[in-house]
Amino acid sequence: MNCPYCGELINNNETFCPKCGNRLINHSITSNIEISDTKELDTFIDKNISKLKSKSFSLPSFFLGCLYYLYRKMYILAILILSLSIAYSISIYFIPDDYKLYVSLIYLVFSIIINIVIAIKFNSLYITHVNKKISKIKNKYKNSTRFEVMERIKYAGSTNLLAPILALIIVAGITYFINFKMNNVEDKLSNNEYSVADGYRETSAIISLNEDKSFIWYSNKNDKSDNFYVGKYTVYVGTNAIREAKRYKLYTDRISDKNNYYILKLNINRQSINGKLSDTNTTFVYYGLYDNNLNSIDLMRVGNGDYFRLVKIKE
Repeated sequence: MNCPYCGELINNNETFCPKCGNRLINHSITSNIEISDTKELDTFIDKNISKLKSKSFSLPSFFLGCLYYLYRKMYILAILILSLSIAYSISIYFIPDDYKLYVSLIYLVFSIIINIVIAIKFNSLYITHVNKKISKIKNKYKNSTRFEVMERIKYAGSTNLLAPILALIIVAGITYFINFKMNNVEDKLSNNEYSVADGYRETSAIISLNEDKSFIWYSNKNDKSDNFYVGKYTVYVGTNAIREAKRYKLYTDRISDKNNYYILKLNINRQSINGKLSDTNTTFVYYGLYDNNLNSIDLMRVGNGDYFRLVKIKE
């Protein structure tokens, strides 16, 4: 071993350094990790030394999790737990709807158990981590003075407030990106005009879904002075449509092409029927799959099963 004050190579059984004469603190080897002396530990830890030297339950570790690991510069542990969290966030989108609740509950219970176990062991894990770091510094700078070694220990230790802040920003960015990618499906239904078929039977009706989210439905495209409906429409597509479908208890688990699943809400606020113009407040909800090859969509009305087809009118 080396003298912690002057770096002189000495025997393990020496009480005083033969070069500088300082009294040596007893060192022992446990699992190939050199146990650091009190001053080295205090210099490295810097803050909340007494709490971290105890073996009590770590409340910051339990409540803050990865953020606290990063704050204490335990980066490997933090990255491991963060990776599990990100993997869950990504995989949950690909799990069938019927199992998402169960998987989420299992993950929640698993996370709580992991947090409890780490919180119980955190202080001892941290001291082991500190001893490893100090041992590496002392071996790397064994020819340096005690003052230089202690400065290295101080620089390597203490805390890092910037790391958890950056982690929060990165995780928020990843979460936003995942949600954006999962939900950002092209809306092929809006901003177009469609002919309306009653089932497979062609009719003279047309509907315009305008860019400003207004719509107008003419029962007869050749006579637009009467028998029309005016209002606002809302389109849900892909993952958003799947989520909206749950409100109406629509079964979507077996839909293979979820990116082409649509829900169309027509909120009628004005209508003209047989020459009688009136205000109204009626909402119809339709759902169906968009056909890319035919530029059409077969829609079923929620509640009564009415069915019709919209076929895009070529410009």
